[in-house]
Amino acid sequence: MRDGIRFRCLARHLFIHPELNADLGVVDRAVALENKWRAQRYGTKASFVERGSKAARTMGETVDTLLDRLHPDAEALDCVHEISHARTILARGSNAHQQVHAYSQARIAGRSRSKALMDVVDFLLATTVLRNDEAAIAQTNRPIAVG
Repeated sequence: MRDGIRFRCLARHLFIHPELNADLGVVDRAVALENKWRAQRYGTKASFVERGSKAARTMGETVDTLLDRLHPDAEALDCVHEISHARTILARGSNAHQQVHAYSQARIAGRSRSKALMDVVDFLLATTVLRNDEAAIAQTNRPIAVG
């Protein structure tokens, strides 16, 4: 749900500002591919190349710039809170980071590889159920029994 809201906000911004990225060339596309690789490789710890800049920008700086740019669109769509969640992801790490952490903690605690993987599955179930319950409660404004 949150991803769809964030996508709508970005799509609205690009629709209203068609001049953005209208003049991208081969070098710009190469820079974008490099940044995509950096994001895949380093996750929330990535830094990004910016054409014309001599220094790389951190993920935090990049997200802050994007959120500032999208703020008027988020206000128009009443989703400022949802897009601000990107900062929470940067602070606590992505879901992938949390899964690796759950696995690592289980292994440090002496659990076997297969039991550590089951701990990751339990983590996913707990966080998915929690997130879905919160969304359902917010929509219906009544408690949900989980059983």
